[in-house]
Amino acid sequence: MPKQLAYLYDNTIPIYFDSGIGTTGDRRQEKMYERMLKFYKGIKNEVHFQFYNHDNKKVNIGDHTIKFNLLDKENRATKISQDLSIADAQKGIAKLTLTESQTRALTSQFYNYSLQVTDDGEGITKLVYAGTDYDASGTAEVLSGIYPDFVESTVINSYTVDGKNLKSSTVSAHPANNSNQAIHTVQFDLDDFTGTIVIKGTLDDTASYATGNAEEWSSIIPDGESDESLDFTSATEQKIYTFKGVYSKIAFDVLYTGATAGDRALGIGPLGAGGFALGEKTGSTTGDADVGSGQPFVGGTSFGFAYTDEHGVKQTKKVTLAGDGSTTEDFNHFLNAFNSTTNGIPQVYLATKASNGTLKIENTSNSSDKFELLLQGVNKILYRS
Repeated sequence: MPKQLAYLYDNTIPIYFDSGIGTTGDRRQEKMYERMLKFYKGIKNEVHFQFYNHDNKKVNIGDHTIKFNLLDKENRATKISQDLSIADAQKGIAKLTLTESQTRALTSQFYNYSLQVTDDGEGITKLVYAGTDYDASGTAEVLSGIYPDFVESTVINSYTVDGKNLKSSTVSAHPANNSNQAIHTVQFDLDDFTGTIVIKGTLDDTASYATGNAEEWSSIIPDGESDESLDFTSATEQKIYTFKGVYSKIAFDVLYTGATAGDRALGIGPLGAGGFALGEKTGSTTGDADVGSGQPFVGGTSFGFAYTDEHGVKQTKKVTLAGDGSTTEDFNHFLNAFNSTTNGIPQVYLATKASNGTLKIENTSNSSDKFELLLQGVNKILYRS
């Protein structure tokens, strides 16, 4: 019968602490490598630090306080700062213990760490060294470990009209977390969508896709696809794609087939004309456009409305303004379409116009209720890296 050998992982890190550090001398006893410190999320982690002098002899660390600092240099933040416990003072061994909750709160990425030693008698604090090259900052990596992380997807629900296209807001691709193993997943929730979606990526952390320089962005071809343009015809489905690469930001370009410049009907539609923001709302939401006069709405245009029914099941309904797309209409067409008894939306949801000309959608019986305003066609785009 074949045997699988398992080895106990000795998580002991050599640390160099001596008043003679930095001077020249006999360094033949130096270790030939320095090991990276690794933490695993979701479990208790214990690390022993073995203190040596420059002759590789163990240092007595009695009457000293030793503090461990975990540093996120990219975001200029100290994630953990705590004292080590002295495991064996004469042999120079101190122990760091990170609890399950501490490690779960850390993002899986690379960090730096440092140790500060304070002489309890003299009150003098010194930095100590994580390697024989006398680097006062060591490298640590936080890994997902034996328990897989649940990574919540980011919902893209903000768009800018640019001629025929809708350009999405950007989302961070977390390049520091992914290192060189960046795998990205996107999901399109489609409802009778005919058009094209293109995934965009950039290495510029400050770039804006909707209003920035288009040359800073490149189109991404998902795995298994031959072209960057993802075409759909009357698609009602949840479509998932993956792709690889290290990016700073991701965005999306949505083109509705047949759309003309300025035609919000095939994109943000009546929600855009009413000044509503897409996404999840609590209790009520108000548009920021005065639609009390004029005819800002296009007949035949639609948007999606999602709510949770009395059985806890999410329902999505389509709200369509009367007309065939050839006429413009006033605010009453919006109110009539939403408040219709034939669109399937429960009557507790109501659309009204305020005296200042803005529109409001609310749950009239539950101010804590959550509902969503969605793009027609592309109800939702979700992203995860």
